[in-house]
Amino acid sequence: MMMNKNWQLKCVKAFYDITGELDEYKEKELSTFGNNMYMIFMMGIILGFLLSFMFTTDCVSVITFLVFCYSLYQQEQVIHRLELDIYEVSEDEVGEAKKKMLKRTFLQTLIVMGLAIFVAIGLWRTGLLQENKISFEMYFTFIFPLVIGLITMISFLSNFIANRRKIKVIRD
Repeated sequence: MMMNKNWQLKCVKAFYDITGELDEYKEKELSTFGNNMYMIFMMGIILGFLLSFMFTTDCVSVITFLVFCYSLYQQEQVIHRLELDIYEVSEDEVGEAKKKMLKRTFLQTLIVMGLAIFVAIGLWRTGLLQENKISFEMYFTFIFPLVIGLITMISFLSNFIANRRKIKVIRD
């Protein structure tokens, strides 16, 4: 049972991007947050499903994506409020902490790049670009890579700066 609890804590720390320690109060807050986001996701999917029936368009994808973005924003607020994003290290562990945060930056950038690719493909599937006379070849050979590349670079730089600021050196 203890091994299962440790595995759960590792998953929670990885998913919520937590670098600090978790006590019982913080675990309870994260559990409450997860339950609330689950309810919002379910309500969003049901609402999107009903709107899709009413307007014969795909509202589920759009609403699910918006709820996902909202939950990411709220997750960041909860983690910051609970001060779980601060990585406290001693002076001799700063180099190792920077390496760890660089790995975290790469992971965060990959997640943003994946989301950007899904949004870009979803944008093509809506048909809005075809209505504006943008060809498949032009979109997927020029516009798509350019936009994804810019979003990836901006994401990497912003995550790199933010993650470096999370390192707090404790002086003995």
